[in-house]
Amino acid sequence: MMYKFNSLKANQKLVYLIGSLPIVILFYIIPIYGDDVGNKAKESFFKNPLNDLMFVWHQYFTWSSRTIINFFMYQFESHSTIWFALFAGAMFFLATDSLSKIINKNATIKVDVLIILFLYCLPYQSLVTAGWIATTVTYFFPTCLGIYSLVSIFSKGIVSKLERLLSGLALLVASNNEQIAVFMFILYLLLITNNYCKRVKNSRTIIINFLIVLFSIFYIVLCPGNKIRNRLHPAISSFNKVSIFTKIDIGLTTTAQHVVFGMIISMLLIASTMVLYHIYKYQRHRQNQSKIIASIFLLVCLLISGISFYIRFNFKCTYLMNKILTFPFWGIHSEIINNRYLLIQPIIYSLVLFLFWYIIHDSSNKSSSLIIFILFSGLVSRLVMIQSSTIYISATRTFFIFETSLVLSALYYSRLIIFSANRKLRMINWIMVSFFAVTNILIFIATINLKFPFLYHYLILWFMSITN
Repeated sequence: MMYKFNSLKANQKLVYLIGSLPIVILFYIIPIYGDDVGNKAKESFFKNPLNDLMFVWHQYFTWSSRTIINFFMYQFESHSTIWFALFAGAMFFLATDSLSKIINKNATIKVDVLIILFLYCLPYQSLVTAGWIATTVTYFFPTCLGIYSLVSIFSKGIVSKLERLLSGLALLVASNNEQIAVFMFILYLLLITNNYCKRVKNSRTIIINFLIVLFSIFYIVLCPGNKIRNRLHPAISSFNKVSIFTKIDIGLTTTAQHVVFGMIISMLLIASTMVLYHIYKYQRHRQNQSKIIASIFLLVCLLISGISFYIRFNFKCTYLMNKILTFPFWGIHSEIINNRYLLIQPIIYSLVLFLFWYIIHDSSNKSSSLIIFILFSGLVSRLVMIQSSTIYISATRTFFIFETSLVLSALYYSRLIIFSANRKLRMINWIMVSFFAVTNILIFIATINLKFPFLYHYLILWFMSITN
């Protein structure tokens, strides 16, 4: 029996390793671009870890609170890309193993394969926006560490003291990214509040992890360098003069526009998964309302984002379509009087939000509250960008955490479908997930090729809004 168990664990690790290989290869062939160019020019300085450490500590007082993240960023930028690629593969391996411990209590290989396919659907193309190494170390690596840190509170198995210690350290590193710190703060706050309302005692691990996140947030908020950078930033002077209402408008509009019009894999993935899940949930019932609404949600997402995507790649964007598909730089309210067509946007956003809320609420089960917590935390991690003008300059990388929450939520429902008694439904689920995974990897490859201006096409809505 013990031999079988050990053999199964070995097979799982082999699956994780094979699944990580494409990530290693793709990150190895990335071009040096953006911030990586300037930082790599100083590699002789950063190769010395002590120089690197002193530099990032000095940055805390002059530029950035990402002390831990920037330390590793400069290290990877000053060494061969192979080490960066191998570490990216290791992070992918870690995320796969962590999710398996959380949702795959029976250690089923097909669930592990499903996890890998869903992790292939993360928004890798957004990691090019500041330079592949810089953005990946700042967003992808902390995201994987953040997933690992959740094992200590969500794992169905026994978690050792060493694993709890390592998860705490991983959380400390991950929450050095401001958006992940916000995500974790909201998530832990909701978990603690939920347990209190249900009269369930919060574990020591939850409390300790919450204190780690609080420390990270104070470290970020009190950072002198962040304040100095905001004053020196070329776009911040005008942004600081606008009202909080305008900033909220910008935050909500840019988020809704990207999710609804952006043809993003994560949104289409969760929409498709929810259709299959409702078919799975009500396959023995005559109730068709939920299936119909879930299907309408998917069709609306496909239709709106499909039209937008087609226009972007064919450059057939008339004045009217330009006004409908893009958001004004200072938010919808700034131009709604002069452009009545902008009213179409909030109507579409409200429709999509209503349909999405209905199908998530209708999918309720004993774990549905956790899914809602994850989605809400991911959304807040994006909306927190309203306090900074980098909401435009950082473009799509500020959606990485939110899109990851969409992918993980879809994974939760999809892993229930693969155990359905309906063989046809299981097959459709595998085909759908594989299609999105392959498509997203192809997008990743297209983005790597700088000679093919895929990034401009994919982000043209952002570029048009900034230049208008």
